[in-house]
Amino acid sequence: MRAMLWSVVALSCVGGLPAMAQDAAPVKSAPAQAQSADEAAKALMAEMKGVELPVYDRARASEAGYREEYTKAYNAAIARKIELSDKALALQPSPAVLGILLPERWELMTNRAGRPEVVEETGRYIASSDKTLAIDALYWHAASRARFGKGTVEEQVDAVMKFAAAAPEDERGARLFATVASSPNLSKEARLDLYRKGIAAYPESRYTKYFPGQIRQVESIGKPFELTFTDAITGHTVNTADLRGKVVVVDFWATWCGPCVADMPAVKKLYEEYHARGMEIIGVSLDQPEDKGGLEKLRTFCAEQEIPWPQYYQGNYWDSEFSTSWGINSIPCVFFLDKNGNLVTTEARGQLEKLVPEYLAKPGPQG
Repeated sequence: MRAMLWSVVALSCVGGLPAMAQDAAPVKSAPAQAQSADEAAKALMAEMKGVELPVYDRARASEAGYREEYTKAYNAAIARKIELSDKALALQPSPAVLGILLPERWELMTNRAGRPEVVEETGRYIASSDKTLAIDALYWHAASRARFGKGTVEEQVDAVMKFAAAAPEDERGARLFATVASSPNLSKEARLDLYRKGIAAYPESRYTKYFPGQIRQVESIGKPFELTFTDAITGHTVNTADLRGKVVVVDFWATWCGPCVADMPAVKKLYEEYHARGMEIIGVSLDQPEDKGGLEKLRTFCAEQEIPWPQYYQGNYWDSEFSTSWGINSIPCVFFLDKNGNLVTTEARGQLEKLVPEYLAKPGPQG
């Protein structure tokens, strides 16, 4: 989600000192004028901004209890920010102040605090006379609906379409299309329709450039998966057509990807158990270009970790042609092929322990 930029607000008292009486009789000074709702809200927003989120210390990652300590501190900081935003909102400040307060508040509630009541709250501001605030409300309403699965799939899609219609130049819309399209409740037809509408609505977005590949993923299930490359480790040619009769795992990964590296021991164990029975793995690397050390890091990692399967080093990080053609915009991403070389699923991560023995037990290709 986009980062929210805060303006530096100068806090000052409204009005001047009380006028002095013109006669000689002594008078008491009038009480200082009460802060306006906007000033009070701005003060709370400044305090809210001052609540710093703790930074995760990777050097302490293996320390007993550190993760729990960090999580507790992080959640406490988020809760404090939201508490301050509650107080600011209760003051009923002007639309100008709300336009700064609410997007930050809604991001916290949607992405960090898991507060589903944000769906109803954003809905109350969609009709705001302040156009910018109304558009932010539309965005976070659609995002929170998708995040918390609020309403039917049709209602979630409708919320995305309303934002796209209201803000056709706002790239956040493309992200909304991608978020809702990833819903497990969508039918194949609805998913494809959403990707196509996203491309039409945001043709120049950096997000929609992956949509054609994601359409390809959906449409390619049950069809042959074809890949020929030179193994970056051995220099041998690898062709998936030569692997018919085996089940094949295609692992999109990179040495810089923490979750990918964390998965590697389990994948190696699976390979050792099933390779002799007809399981193959192909690594598709999204490592950095060669001039930035990507190829060297890949080879070093595979040597040190004793990775025995071939590696397709694409050489262009996220912009690598093959992975982009398949819509790969997050890793690890694992495809699975049956003995006929057909694509079974593009969501095999976490499912291999079930898929591999199941498909090894099926008959091989005929003829």
